[in-house]
Amino acid sequence: MIDRFEILNLIYPPSENKLYADITWRDKASGELKMRRILSREGEQYKQAVSAALNARGVTTALREFVSYHDTIDFMIFLKKPNWFTVDGRVHKRAGDAPSGIKVLQDTIFEAIGIDDSACFFSGARKIYGKEAMCSVVLTRSPMEEDFCV
Repeated sequence: MIDRFEILNLIYPPSENKLYADITWRDKASGELKMRRILSREGEQYKQAVSAALNARGVTTALREFVSYHDTIDFMIFLKKPNWFTVDGRVHKRAGDAPSGIKVLQDTIFEAIGIDDSACFFSGARKIYGKEAMCSVVLTRSPMEEDFCV
């Protein structure tokens, strides 16, 4: 049984600040002001582009075979960019947060295979150097550790 699945060279995710939009309205019954976060147009376009790329590569079918409802999954994203550092070697302030793209990418991949992302027991992100801005994802089956929090 394969315990690791890699999805290489996906489209780099937009900043989390651009992924969601806040919608505010007044509740007719109570008069209370309500707010809800929804995926922005840019977020929707990103999800559609990633889904199309997964389908075009045949990854969706292979992922369905890899992940079942009984698995617990670790989700690791590797963010590749050439400009994490400034010319003098300091971390670039506008390089972006490593975990920024995890949620939208995780949602997209799990939706594509028809499994709720609650099967994901660990999510992580790592910045690495790459000549082009893109990301890769590694999914691994993770054993449940019953006595971990004792």
